[in-house]
Amino acid sequence: MKNFQAAIDFFFEAREEGKKVAVACDYDADGATSAAQLAIVLDALGIEFEIFATDRYKGGYGLKPPMIDSMKQAGCSMMIAVDIGTKNHDELALAKRYGIESLVLDHHEVDEVKGVPAADVFVNPHQAGCGFAEGRLCAAGITYFVAEGVKEQLLSSDSSQDWNAADAIDMSVLVQLAGCGTIADMMELKGINRPLVTEAIKQLRYTKLEGLKALKGVSGVRWDMEAADVSFQMGPRINAAGRLIKDEALPGVMNAVNLFLTDDKENAEALSQRLHDVNTDRRKAEYQTLLACIDQIETDRDRRGDLPSALVVTGNMFHPGVVGIVASRLTEIYNRPAVVLAGPNKRGEY
Repeated sequence: MKNFQAAIDFFFEAREEGKKVAVACDYDADGATSAAQLAIVLDALGIEFEIFATDRYKGGYGLKPPMIDSMKQAGCSMMIAVDIGTKNHDELALAKRYGIESLVLDHHEVDEVKGVPAADVFVNPHQAGCGFAEGRLCAAGITYFVAEGVKEQLLSSDSSQDWNAADAIDMSVLVQLAGCGTIADMMELKGINRPLVTEAIKQLRYTKLEGLKALKGVSGVRWDMEAADVSFQMGPRINAAGRLIKDEALPGVMNAVNLFLTDDKENAEALSQRLHDVNTDRRKAEYQTLLACIDQIETDRDRRGDLPSALVVTGNMFHPGVVGIVASRLTEIYNRPAVVLAGPNKRGEY
C-alpha cells in the first residue's frame, strides 16, 4: 500500500511529540467504524484525540473550513481524515496553513485533473502507483491494515510500554468494525475483502463488545449470523444515525461511534435502541417518499402518455436522508436514471 509506512510513522510521531490528534470521519457506517478503530489505536498509544464527524445537515460530506477551524481551536496539531479527504484540496491546504499535519485514509476516486490533495501523508488505493487490493478496500478496511501495521511496529520494539500498547490494540475487535464497515459500504466481497469479512463474522458471532452485542440484539441477529445480517439488519441501523439524526450538539453519526466504543452495557443498550428507532423512522420516511414519487411519476405519465428518459421528482416534504435510497428504488422500478430532490425549502433551496 503506497505510503503505508509513512501512515504508521504518523501515529508514532504524534505519540513521541505529545501532539493532539483530530479524527475527521464521514457520517456513514464506513466512517463510523473507521473512526472507532482509530480511537482504539490512539487510546492504546496514549495519544490525546478528538473526533470531528461530518454532519449531513450542517455542511454535508467531506471536510469543511469550519471543521478545520474547530480543530485548531481545540488545540489539534495533527489530523487523520478517514473516508473523506481525497476531494478536499482546499480544506487540507487550510489545515497546512494552520500548522496541522494531515494523514488521509480514503478510498474514493482521485480527481484526474486536481490529483492528490495536499495531505502530508495520503493513503488511497486509487492513487497512481498503488492499486493495493485492486482498490476494493473501503476506509474501514484501509484503517484496519494501518492499525495492524502500527501493532506490528510496537511488537518489534524491546520496550514493555510498546508491548502493552500492542496488547491494547485487539485485532479481533478491529476486524469486527472493519467487517461491518466493509459490508455496510457495499464493497465487493472479493479478493482481500473476503477473508477480512469471513474473520469479522466469526468474531461477531461471539463478540464481547457491548455496543455490537446490543446492536445485534435490537437487530434481531442470531448467534449464527452471516454477512447478510450486517448488510440488511445491522448496517442500516448504523447508517441511519448519520442519515436522519439532526439538530443535536454532535453530528448524528457520533451515536454510532460512541456505541462502538462504550464498555457500559446500559449505555450500549440505550444507544442501540436509539439507532433502531431512528432506522424505523427511516423506513417509514423511505416508504412514504417512494409512494409519493411513484404517484408523481404515474400522474406525469398519464398526462404525457409516456415516461421521460430520466426521472426527476421533487417534494418539500421529502426527508433529505432518504432521497438517495428512493432514487435507487425508482431506477430499479422504472429502469432509467432517477433523481429525487428534497425541497424547495423556504429559501428556495433543494
